[in-house]
Amino acid sequence: MGTSEILIAIFIPAGVIVVLFYTMKKQREAASQGILNPTIKKKKSLKTTVKDLVFASHAEREKYLLEISKMHDTNIIAWFESDRKYLSELFGADHSGLQIYLYSSLAASEINPNIPLVLWGRHPLASVEDKTLAVLPVVSVLVGMTSLDDALIQHFGGDKLKSMMGKLGHKEGEIIEHSMISASIRYAQEDLDKKVKQPISAASANEWFLMNTNPVDKP
Repeated sequence: MGTSEILIAIFIPAGVIVVLFYTMKKQREAASQGILNPTIKKKKSLKTTVKDLVFASHAEREKYLLEISKMHDTNIIAWFESDRKYLSELFGADHSGLQIYLYSSLAASEINPNIPLVLWGRHPLASVEDKTLAVLPVVSVLVGMTSLDDALIQHFGGDKLKSMMGKLGHKEGEIIEHSMISASIRYAQEDLDKKVKQPISAASANEWFLMNTNPVDKP
């Protein structure tokens, strides 16, 4: 079964999507109470198990993080310089409790294990994420905030999921969170790891895909 078939099998069935939607209101209510992710157990090592919160758009993800940043000190890892710069400009000096790092220049000593760590999107390659997280301390909360507009999700047919979310009555601010989603993202990253043997660095995710993937390989 190819990656596109795996994603369709996991993302698309209506029964699965309905289950995922039951978690959305809980996530939004948790945000209003200052809880980043109520389903994560603090004692569990999450170095290789990222809890994914999936948003319908970049704007919804940004709004959620803005809310969280008012309640929690938070560390953010950006995978591309364009994202790091954008987030720095978005939050500015008014959010002193929020620190933004580019993964390639991140030192383990900069990460406070007692502060939630957010991955701004997911790197296209699982190997890069694994290498980055392997040298960091075990944190209390590790969350991947992904948008269906992200280049990784779009590369593997994110528009199909977005369309189904709309048909099922997705409301602004609702969030998808489920282990199946995290597993599907991981499958996609591992698939790219197999295809991209010598990755070329890029300033943005869109540029990365243009430089490292062949359009005919897109599912």
